[in-house]
Amino acid sequence: MNPSSGPRARSRGRRPVGRPPGARPSDLPDKLIAAAWSALLAGEAPTVAGLCLAVPCTPPSLYHHFGSVNQLILTACEREFALFRERLAASVAAAASPQDRIRLRGRAYLDWGLANPGAYRVLFMSVGVPRSPRHGGVPAAGAGLAALVDDVREAMDVGHLDAGDPMALALAHWAAVHGLTSLGVINPEVPRGVLDAALEVLADALSPQRGAGHR
Repeated sequence: MNPSSGPRARSRGRRPVGRPPGARPSDLPDKLIAAAWSALLAGEAPTVAGLCLAVPCTPPSLYHHFGSVNQLILTACEREFALFRERLAASVAAAASPQDRIRLRGRAYLDWGLANPGAYRVLFMSVGVPRSPRHGGVPAAGAGLAALVDDVREAMDVGHLDAGDPMALALAHWAAVHGLTSLGVINPEVPRGVLDAALEVLADALSPQRGAGHR
């Protein structure tokens, strides 16, 4: 019997189950996340077979890191949500007042949506994207709404807005900005100037001057 063909030799030539050839354990999750996000941007439903072919890896590897395709999709979307929230946070870093933050946050939201229509559709307009149980079934972007609620609450505290429910007012403002952005994403022929002007109308509705005029 040839020693090179025995069990020990065969075990030496067998790669670990679930490990793609040439891939490091540390970069495989990122590659799977990127593959899932690419599929979502293309309007496709990520599947185990498709993702493992794109990376490439084996199904046990995917399940080892994420447990399910839904969890992988959720992880990809939460990563993009985090980048989106960072963009909005950076846009208001130099704002001098809560009113300025509300105005700049809305502008950054519209700018990002129009510049990234595919990502906006996935994160804000898709019913097929799984929702995180950590946010009560609400997309992780709910954390971005919390920052707007804080701005509205501060504006009320300093007397720039009439007292009321900060959550209700912030939600109404977000819904309007979301509607404008969705309109621009769905109908690219809508002039950008029209969307910008409508956004200014929304921001002016939360201005100290308007509040003073209604007291």
